[in-house]
This record gives sequence, structure tokens and C-alpha cells, in this order.
Amino acid sequence: MSTPDLAWLMTQLRNDLPGCHNVLLTSSDGLLRASDEHFERGKAETLAALCSSLVSSSLAFGKLYDEGRSLRTVVIDLKRHQLAVVNAGAGSILAVVADADADPAMIGTAMMQMVEKLAEHLGTAARAPERTSS
Repeated sequence: MSTPDLAWLMTQLRNDLPGCHNVLLTSSDGLLRASDEHFERGKAETLAALCSSLVSSSLAFGKLYDEGRSLRTVVIDLKRHQLAVVNAGAGSILAVVADADADPAMIGTAMMQMVEKLAEHLGTAARAPERTSS
């Protein structure tokens, strides 16, 4: 099954959120799946890997302190920007970079609405192990 091009969806979410700079979808192991049309490819790939690490660390934290309950949202709040990260279907992560003064509730709501409506399309299928010939 081929993966649909989801860049248009990332661009739509970016355009719908005031103060939003970039949106991306990555596999849980950090491989970029889609980003908005304004996101420079190298920067998007770097953020995809960072988001994978954030989610992995957050899940480990959850096992220690939240009885292993599933991740809801990871937020990084910097002086000029904020990053919001959520699980987006099986094996996928959705991330939004916005201005520091953008409304985090609006961002989180828009992200969760997208995930709820489109989780089956946002998910990343597990990759089959490579076969080696002997």
C-alpha cells in the first residue's frame, strides 16, 4: 500500500493556526513522512528525529510516574517559540512549531481534532525486517 501525500494537510493545519510556523508528521522512529510546504527539508528531518526522541523519553517518564499511561502531549516552551508534539495514529507523531505567544490550547485542540478524524491515514505501518540471503 502506498503512503498518501499528506503535505497538503500539514500546510492546511499550518495556515489554520495563528502564529504557526511549521507542521510535520513523522514515524515514531523519526523518519519524516510529511511537512508543510514552507518547511525546509533538512530542518524538518532534524525536527522529526528530535520529536521521536521526545516521545520516547516522555513514554519512559510515563512508565516511571504515570503507571505507563499513554502519552497525551509533549510541549516545549522557549522564549520565542513553542513546540507541541502528540501521537498521531499507530507509529506516528504530529508536531507543530509556533510563536511563543500563540494559543497552546488552540494548537492542541487543532492537533487532536486532526488526529481523531484522520488517525488511520496518519499512522505509519510497521516496516518488514530486511531479508538477508545466506
